[in-house]
Amino acid sequence: IVSSVVHAGSKTNRYDVHPEDLNYNTRPFKNFAAYGEAKVATVLYAMELAKRLEGSGVTTASVHPGWARSNFGRGGGLLMRILMAIMRPLTASMTNSNEESAQTTLHCLLSDDAPNHSGAYFSQQSVLYRDKECRKGGWPMTSPNPNARDMEKARKLVDLSYKLVGLK
Repeated sequence: IVSSVVHAGSKTNRYDVHPEDLNYNTRPFKNFAAYGEAKVATVLYAMELAKRLEGSGVTTASVHPGWARSNFGRGGGLLMRILMAIMRPLTASMTNSNEESAQTTLHCLLSDDAPNHSGAYFSQQSVLYRDKECRKGGWPMTSPNPNARDMEKARKLVDLSYKLVGLK
């Protein structure tokens, strides 16, 4: 399940999922925060799904593929276009090629060790981690965001998701 370094947030602003207000009916909507919350949800979902699949021979993982040289951000708002224009000269040294970005996912799919860590978060190295100790990534690594490790919230989120799509 593709997640992102963004789920980690920063030491002073950790993203969290709000099952009671998934549609931002009572909270102000902010694009980047919504993205961060969605990526926390992917980490939680991988953990909960791993628990539900335990003993079946099927494993899960959430993956941060790195900062790939892609068109991500193009077509975004004015702020994103300005940010991308400022960052363009630096991106060659800060981003990963498509081949490098694929390595974490390939590791999860092909390594003999990855199934021993079902539900874990796997991360490519990334300068985007606000927690400097996380920048080297890890196969697997512990998310620096405690909200992305809350198994009770993961269970509630998955149960709510099933209900919302008519599976429960």
